[in-house]
Amino acid sequence: MKKQDKSDIKCMCCGELASSKTGGPSHEEMGQVCRWSAMVIDVHDSDSDLPCKAAIACWECFWKIDPDYWISVRTWDAQEPSVSSGELPLFDHESSDGYDVSLYQS
Repeated sequence: MKKQDKSDIKCMCCGELASSKTGGPSHEEMGQVCRWSAMVIDVHDSDSDLPCKAAIACWECFWKIDPDYWISVRTWDAQEPSVSSGELPLFDHESSDGYDVSLYQS
């Protein structure tokens, strides 16, 4: 699968194109280059048997949410996202490219 150009990716939290969002400190300033530059958040509840979901977020939304390696469904839904947790695609833990946005962008 061809990797998608990140300039045309829509954030599932704010609903805007990721390339149009530039607020907050940079990835480098936050020390989050590897984790946050992927743009994919693992959304799940550790005390639930429900499957993990994948959310694509722009830099501003990542910065606002401040995820560790994952966030809870409650945290995602508290953002009043354009794509609710129930509508998020399943996170692909089987793929070595599980954090590739092209797996989840429609």
